[in-house]
Amino acid sequence: MKLSRMEGFLNIIVCYIVIVQTILSILMSIFAKYWMDNVAFDDQFINQKNSHLNNSQYSVLNFFTYFLLMNTLLPISMMVQLEVVKWVQKFFIDSDYTMYCDIGGEHC
Repeated sequence: MKLSRMEGFLNIIVCYIVIVQTILSILMSIFAKYWMDNVAFDDQFINQKNSHLNNSQYSVLNFFTYFLLMNTLLPISMMVQLEVVKWVQKFFIDSDYTMYCDIGGEHC
């Protein structure tokens, strides 16, 4: 599969963004656990809501919660826009008859 330099660069950037998003989610879930243990001890609603979860379940739940909350870091719309631009360029190239070359003819 052929990729342009822009698409290759965009794929590398997306990989970096996913790594940063994962690291931020891990840090935020650690901070959330710290906050629950040290700050939110007197909030009955929070303690009652999460009382059925053990520490590992609570950490995994927080990780995926923060990962979903930060999904806007990933530029999916830019990748879709790049595909639309490629399709429009293909349409213009296909409809340009001055670019047509008949292999047996003299118009090449």
